[in-house]
Amino acid sequence: MDSVDEYREKYELAKRRIISSLDRLRRLGFFEDYSNLTSEELFEKIRNGELGREWPGPWESIEEAKRLLVGARDLVEDGGKTRILTTEETAERRYKDTIERLMELADFEIDYAMMMYDTKRVIKRSAEVKPEYRGRGLEFFEELVRISRGMFNPDEVKEEMWWESILKEDEHGYESLHTYIPIRFKFRGKEYLVKILFKDECMYPDIAVKQVNELIKDTGYQYYISYQYEDILLLMLTEEEAKKLTDDFLGKANCKLEVVRAELLPVQKSLEVDNTTRKLFIESIDYLKRMDFFEDYKNLTSEEIFERIRRGEIGREWLGWGSKELSPEEKRRKQRAYYNEPFAYDRYIACHDKRRVFFESMERYCPEDIGVELLEKLAWISRGVFNPTEIKEGRTRYAKDYWTLPIHFKFRGKELKIKLVRSAVLNLDLIASQINELIKDTGYQYYTFDRAFYDNILMLVLTEKEAIKLIKERGWRLWVFRERNFKGRRNLPPIEPLEPPSKSSFHI
Repeated sequence: MDSVDEYREKYELAKRRIISSLDRLRRLGFFEDYSNLTSEELFEKIRNGELGREWPGPWESIEEAKRLLVGARDLVEDGGKTRILTTEETAERRYKDTIERLMELADFEIDYAMMMYDTKRVIKRSAEVKPEYRGRGLEFFEELVRISRGMFNPDEVKEEMWWESILKEDEHGYESLHTYIPIRFKFRGKEYLVKILFKDECMYPDIAVKQVNELIKDTGYQYYISYQYEDILLLMLTEEEAKKLTDDFLGKANCKLEVVRAELLPVQKSLEVDNTTRKLFIESIDYLKRMDFFEDYKNLTSEEIFERIRRGEIGREWLGWGSKELSPEEKRRKQRAYYNEPFAYDRYIACHDKRRVFFESMERYCPEDIGVELLEKLAWISRGVFNPTEIKEGRTRYAKDYWTLPIHFKFRGKELKIKLVRSAVLNLDLIASQINELIKDTGYQYYTFDRAFYDNILMLVLTEKEAIKLIKERGWRLWVFRERNFKGRRNLPPIEPLEPPSKSSFHI
């Protein structure tokens, strides 16, 4: 084995290769914020972790490795047996390994690795990420702005309430959970909405980035994307810069860099309608506006609201309106089967008013950190009658075939607790019925409609007068959540059909 002195010499060779790589990258316009530093000084900043990413080695000496790897102990095979190395042995082993690995890399591979340290120019993140918490979409959007080189500078950026979790079946019959996080912002005086897609446990930013590229195409700059194994790589480049980068080293690293082209959103492709159907949708919007839906868009006509829904600017992607895999005749037949009464059009349109309708996949929620989010969403659609504060979760309790999660909150000055229950799917019936008891004096209640619709949860808040009006005039199928004794009856939902004074031909 080479001596420590020989590894010191190898380290100096490795260091010179890294500095040469930084020289090349700087000629391509990287690390502009550090133009006052030499490449040697820039290397030291990278090594010290000052550029936002951890330095994995090589380290300058074994002593430095020991200092940075305190407590680390590797397992090795020694004579057919597994042995645990001491911290000193681990540090020496990793010190030598990192130098050897770097010396084995080609120049373009070192360039690729060093490029990632310019976090003002490059986004590199794992594609395997779930939308686990509020702000996840906003974080990514802020990264897009950071690497935009001043070409994309939006104002009033905010992440809206998101709950667009839909089970979608692909052409092979496999289902995946689609969650869209909406980001609203102003750019050059106009307001826009983009949606960042999470599919199962992976992020697909293409839809949002395509829309932004369309907004900045007059600058000559565009976002370019590459999927490398399980990572996403994004850069803001001109066409000439992209070609030079690819020719110089990205192409050699088998990194396919493509501009994220602007295309129609999936919702546009799925909501293709003829003039007759369009008229029925607009009549539905007219009616719903009279019932205080779409209050956030009261300055728009019904025609404008419908077109914004088509463009994906209002509401959510709804995958029940036909499918691009179907033939035109099959699509028309499917649409006629579902949209043969006013209620069907109303339901489709109403679900795009996120202020009024809770719409979620029953598969969406798992026990970790959902109670606060869920109660906030129920409050969001409550029309102001349910406004809990100081929401916090208790301890999840697991049984053989279900779990329960207590949610603590304050409402009207009292400290209260309700329980969320899930077995095979989420049971929102119990929690909604408990909230209905708390707000019954307001005249408003939580209702569900068309319960067996695509394995999704659909809820809204109405007065009894409003509910009866919708049933009589438009054929809505509504059930009000009522509290019952659940002991021994966990599978029986606490809901009751709302019977109008006179039977409607549409009511079940």
